[in-house]
Amino acid sequence: MTQEYQHRLGGYSFLICIRYQEHSTYQGTIQWLDGEKSRTFRSFLEMMLLMQEALADDCSPGSNFRSWKKQKEEAPAAGAQRQRGILA
Repeated sequence: MTQEYQHRLGGYSFLICIRYQEHSTYQGTIQWLDGEKSRTFRSFLEMMLLMQEALADDCSPGSNFRSWKKQKEEAPAAGAQRQRGILA
């Protein structure tokens, strides 16, 4: 299932591509057209936070959500894997 939507919010344009719908939420890619950046997201909340960050250009440093700022992507902590029922 792949669906694409173009959304304009507060003067900014986003292209949203929903690739999957699992665990009662969406996973896919969001492209910030004005900022010429693209990121994957793991949930609807994460997608909304990316849009909010684009509008406010402010990201809380301790958050575990994706950011428009380039950062090294790390594997989830062992505790997070256990919460999802995945044991290493």
